[in-house]
Amino acid sequence: MFEGRLASKALYIHTNTLDNRLRKVSEVLGFDIGSVMGQRKLEAAIFLEDLDRAV
Repeated sequence: MFEGRLASKALYIHTNTLDNRLRKVSEVLGFDIGSVMGQRKLEAAIFLEDLDRAV
């Protein structure tokens, strides 16, 4: 589960700022990164990008 308070503290930003940025990322990508399916899509995209850079 996502711990917004811990993440925002580690990033040295306010919790609301983190929420706003994550909402903008979801809007740009066109899917909810807070859902399980959205998280899997994001993980797959990052994996494929890393794989492409390694080749």
